[in-house]
Amino acid sequence: AEALDVLLEARWKNPQASDSTMLELAGREMRIREKAQGIDHPALARSLTRLGRLYWARGDLHAAQSAFERSVAISEKAARGIDDPGLALSLAFLANIHFTNREYDEARPLADRALRILEVNPDADPEDLFRALGTVANLRTVDGDYAGAQALWERALTARGEGRVDDSLALWATNELGRVKFYAGDWPG
Repeated sequence: AEALDVLLEARWKNPQASDSTMLELAGREMRIREKAQGIDHPALARSLTRLGRLYWARGDLHAAQSAFERSVAISEKAARGIDDPGLALSLAFLANIHFTNREYDEARPLADRALRILEVNPDADPEDLFRALGTVANLRTVDGDYAGAQALWERALTARGEGRVDDSLALWATNELGRVKFYAGDWPG
């Protein structure tokens, strides 16, 4: 399972890796972990998160949601459950699935919880924090809280200024910040 984990990480970073190959490897890794380590092992939660991300990328939100929900359940049982960045990542993706489906009441607590976990955890990936800020900002925009959304996007862009996230995320945040300013009537011109 560890060898598959390393292979998956390497392939994840390879933009030419095929979706079907990645999905097959992730599913295989999950089944191996489940058999070797049990159905409640934290490593299985990470495998499920990876599998969920692949389903998300393919547009299969139903399968992604199932994988993320199972990952959350396992992570919450684990000793580090309440402050685990892996848990936060699954929560953030679940929030995004609900956001995509316009289920904002379901998305809000998940997004807020993911952001709280990532903000206090020194092991959190800066790009995951960036995305969580964006999810919460988008929910604030839906609620009409443009000042709150603007503050979150500006905070995300500050992380970009520190060189902790890539340019594509910065472009997304800049675009969203402009959209929020337009909605708020704070757009020059």
